[in-house]
Amino acid sequence: DLLPWDGSRTVEKHPPPDSFAMEEDPVAINPGGLVLNTIYVYGAIWLVLFVLYCLIRNTFPNLYNPRRDRVSGLFQWIGAVNAVRERELYDKAGLDGLVLVRWLETGAKISLIGCLLGFILIPTYFTAPKGDGNLFVNDSLTKMSIGHLRLNDSRMAAATLMSYVFFGFCLWLLNGEFKWFHSKRHEFLSRSSPENYTIYLDNIPPEHKSTGSILAFLSKIFPDRVLDIRMALEIKELEKIYDEREKHIVKLERAQNVLEYGNKRSFHKIGTLGLTGRKVDTIDYCSSEIQRLNQQITDTVTGLEPYHKDLEPTPAGPVVRTAAFVTFGSLVSSTLALNALHHGTPFKLTTRSAPLPKHVFWGNVGLPHARVQAGTTLSTLLTLALCLFWTIPVAFVGGLSNVDSIKEGWPALGDAAEDNPWLKDVLAQLSPLLLIVLVALLPIILTQFAKLEGHISLAALQAALFGKLAIFQLIQIFFIQALSGAIFSQLERFAESPGPAILDALGNSLPAQASTFMIFVLVKAFLGMALELLRLVPAILAFIRGKAGPKYTEKERRSPWIGLKPLSFPFELAHPALLAHTILIFMVTFVYGILHPITCLVTLFVFSLMVLVYRNQLIHVYVPTNDTGGQFWPIFAKLLIWMMIVAQLTIVAVMGIKEGPSQATLMLPLVLITWYYGNYLNQIHYKVAQVLPTLNALAADARVKHERFPIDTFKGAYTQKALTKKVAECADADLPPPAWHNPPPPPPPPPPKPP
Repeated sequence: DLLPWDGSRTVEKHPPPDSFAMEEDPVAINPGGLVLNTIYVYGAIWLVLFVLYCLIRNTFPNLYNPRRDRVSGLFQWIGAVNAVRERELYDKAGLDGLVLVRWLETGAKISLIGCLLGFILIPTYFTAPKGDGNLFVNDSLTKMSIGHLRLNDSRMAAATLMSYVFFGFCLWLLNGEFKWFHSKRHEFLSRSSPENYTIYLDNIPPEHKSTGSILAFLSKIFPDRVLDIRMALEIKELEKIYDEREKHIVKLERAQNVLEYGNKRSFHKIGTLGLTGRKVDTIDYCSSEIQRLNQQITDTVTGLEPYHKDLEPTPAGPVVRTAAFVTFGSLVSSTLALNALHHGTPFKLTTRSAPLPKHVFWGNVGLPHARVQAGTTLSTLLTLALCLFWTIPVAFVGGLSNVDSIKEGWPALGDAAEDNPWLKDVLAQLSPLLLIVLVALLPIILTQFAKLEGHISLAALQAALFGKLAIFQLIQIFFIQALSGAIFSQLERFAESPGPAILDALGNSLPAQASTFMIFVLVKAFLGMALELLRLVPAILAFIRGKAGPKYTEKERRSPWIGLKPLSFPFELAHPALLAHTILIFMVTFVYGILHPITCLVTLFVFSLMVLVYRNQLIHVYVPTNDTGGQFWPIFAKLLIWMMIVAQLTIVAVMGIKEGPSQATLMLPLVLITWYYGNYLNQIHYKVAQVLPTLNALAADARVKHERFPIDTFKGAYTQKALTKKVAECADADLPPPAWHNPPPPPPPPPPKPP
């Protein structure tokens, strides 16, 4: 009754005392109290677990320092980790690890400037007098946001001015990051490593589908510079035989160890899943099978030799795919070949950077262009469908943060929360936890979608996964969470007057949703970083593997078993999921750095905590064997530009809803500046970040010549695994004799008693 939606917006001079206590308003559940409760509860958990980690980190080096780096005292490791210089961190963590830390430090710098601007914006917002547009804003935390300003309040000019300072600093910082990454990327591409000297040649036309034809073509452009050409061959049957032989070798080694150390023979069934069929002696059966498969592999590889001879003409046939890896004798030649246009028909003789040989997905090498395009389209459609499907559970979880307002949609839950006040706080705290669980499922699903796109390497697959995860989290966790929280808070008003209620929800409730994201990033940081340091999950899985898995020999003890890894097995950091979460924190910082500046204090703490934790883990725990050479960086940078534009348009929308047309209009040039800067970067910056300049290649070739590095060792690096050997790792002569020739060994003598 106090705010009739007829346009007049008149206010009663003497409203009843309870007229402002509207239970459906989001501020009624005290967002500031929820944030403080989160800090108290999860902060205390973090503090206890952090102290526990400091106490036990030197006691369990296999768990907390498997890379055997230097060990420091109880808390001295914090200073030691932060004192590690960039060059040493690059050597230990790879370029991907260094990029991760650099982006986290960039987020901390942006959050810090947001905190400094908050000294101007927070008093401006907090001291706004009551009036149209802020009558129901009573919580102290919400008063610090732009939602506390009245309609057409002149104080919005401060938000406009600070937006220019805030986003101008972000663009200036991003420009410096480009310069930094260019130097690091070029250093990575200048290494004497086979992938830097090799290009991937795809969609080869029929007239060039042989080693001799490609060699003749490239030799005219790069005389005496082609070092090796490996045509991809269609050898699925050979690969199947090879994999079958590897399984038999594993079984044979296990059976031999059981016989030698356990003094008993092993038997297994050869039917479906080892549950049906004839029961056989494992050593005898696997030995005979390996001999049979060795002969098949030898015959098959011998028949394929004409197709993979070193720089000799090879026949073209159905066994040859339309792709090849070409290795050059100099970085200048490989760089020029990579950036040249080799065919006049689109998508013919296309070139790409070669991945590491061990990261090649040979099943996707040489896929037809139509198949790749169809897979990419299907992957995109499935991702969009998943996004639409995911809206339902995420919207429900987002609504839990405003328990008092869900009575209309879920009467039973609303009544229970009304009768039990403790349930309201429990559900509000449960909301971010459920969001974390939902987010944890995303990489598993989206990885399967990304595989449909036909990527030829682990690096390309991880980059595609990161892009999908980042966009998915931005849409689902950020936008759906913000809008659903605002909508659920105004259900009753929507039923009475949808249009004005939506505007009011976006103008007041959207800024107030900052508390939800503060809680989310705090819970994720407190629990996530504590578990990351303590490594409880790897420890538990390693304990199960140690108790239940094979452990007769050192090789068995150090090998994974049914997906369970021992602590001695190298662990890799999952960069796509971690960077996607980092992108989400950046989005919260961009949007609420102006709308609700106190948010930057939270993100500053979160970014700083993540820098400390992941510096420590990259130095002491994770190995950079999955390093992509910084392929995530350009995707991250492009997303930052678009996130800034979206954040600026959100500020414009809130100002427009707050009836500040002049302030909103003055924001539009900032949007155009950011968009123009993004286009400016698209012209050449991203290309410079992907390829090695010829000047750098010349310097690298001169260094290699001076050091006399043996480039010839790169020959054959891109030979398909099934073609590398004609016989098994365990040669026929090394196979154990049949069971009747191998009596059980006598039991070992007891160890001597210590003196």
